[in-house]
Amino acid sequence: MACTTLLKLNIKIIIKSNKSNEKSQAPALEKGLLILECLSDQPEPLTLSQLAVKMERNVSEIQRMVNVLHGSGYLIRSAQGGYWLSSKLYRMALRYPPYRDLEVLLRPAMYAFVDYTQESVHLCLLQETEMVVVAQVESPKIARISLQLGQAQDPVETVSGRVLLAGLPEQELDIILKKSALNAKKLTWLKQRLAEIQERGYESMESNVYSGVYDLGIPVKSAQGNVLAVLTTTWLATKEVQASNRQPTVEKALLTALQSALEDCQI
Repeated sequence: MACTTLLKLNIKIIIKSNKSNEKSQAPALEKGLLILECLSDQPEPLTLSQLAVKMERNVSEIQRMVNVLHGSGYLIRSAQGGYWLSSKLYRMALRYPPYRDLEVLLRPAMYAFVDYTQESVHLCLLQETEMVVVAQVESPKIARISLQLGQAQDPVETVSGRVLLAGLPEQELDIILKKSALNAKKLTWLKQRLAEIQERGYESMESNVYSGVYDLGIPVKSAQGNVLAVLTTTWLATKEVQASNRQPTVEKALLTALQSALEDCQI
């Protein structure tokens, strides 16, 4: 992905600049960047000892910095003591205006969906422990749903948020769930719901606040299968649709349109 390449390029430029000096001006920063660069190339988690070997350093030289990066959410630690990169750096790159490649790439798909269905669609990302709306294309209808850009919401309580949570590695999901302070009943429900999303490939549900308002979201994945974002349409069920119980039919048509629009978009 472009953002991963950008990250590596920026790290290497900084390191090269530091090496051009006789003595590094920021040895701790350089060490942290080297750790990130090293782990970005690894297909499997590395223990401190393995990481030290890869970097040609002693464990004592990198242990403190690894702890800092882990504590700040840039690294994930497995139960076996291995470390690998979290998605935090990637999410930061997506939020930085000059590098919103994903939003630019998805705009044609979003417009195609709206043109075909006349329903609004919005793009959401996970930011730390919150779901954030970063882009939307509104329906041309007189009555339509519009969301506030930049609005942060609890991912557990939204269709978009649950699709994003369902795409997280188990360790990252556990971190978010621990911070959410869900009771046992809600936690059980959520885990079951996330498993269902993973199996069927989308999430759909009527609003728990407004009657007749439905959300349908599908994940936006990288070529490697990682969930990067979610495209969600929020639609209003007319009295005719509700009276004839045709919500499933409308939902199926919208799902097909979303999937078709996304397939035509090269991520």
